Amino acid sequence: DRRRAHAAWRLSALAQRIADYAAMETTARQAVEYARRAGDDEIRLLAQRLLAMSLDFQGRSAEGRSLAEEGLAEARSLGLRRVEGLYLNALGVMLAMHSDDVGALLVDQQSLVAYRAAGDRRNEAIAHGNIGAGWLGLGDLARARGELEEALRLMRINGERALEVSPLCALSTLALWQGDDAHALVHARAA
Repeated sequence: DRRRAHAAWRLSALAQRIADYAAMETTARQAVEYARRAGDDEIRLLAQRLLAMSLDFQGRSAEGRSLAEEGLAEARSLGLRRVEGLYLNALGVMLAMHSDDVGALLVDQQSLVAYRAAGDRRNEAIAHGNIGAGWLGLGDLARARGELEEALRLMRINGERALEVSPLCALSTLALWQGDDAHALVHARAA
């Protein structure tokens, strides 16, 4: 059951990547059930996170957000800091999709704390990028630049070349907004 849970969770993540939200929901529900039978709280919570997001993506926002908040509370009670960070990220995505940019930024900042506590350097870098993008969207270009540059620095240290695209695109936008066409082009080409 633990292996089935892991496989169903991965299938749910794949369905998310290809925007098949019905399949994402179905496989996440399967993963939750298998993980429950196996007694694996971490995989169950990871699958429940995908389930919550799939519900939100399908227009069942209240149900998805409630499930995500329940999962966040449980991850915190179990001391699963990385999983806590992932739930905060999911809530940030949900809030951003519903134009709550301030709320999304606040949970992204909380996710950074959780990832640091867990020693999750990959997601720490991603959180910096999300925070930078949040500040960019809110018009605080100085804070945006600092967070985006930190995200890029950490991604390079971690060897996460594919992840560099997001902060580079945001830095390109930032430079463009500041009238620095040359740097905007440098960042865009690097991305």
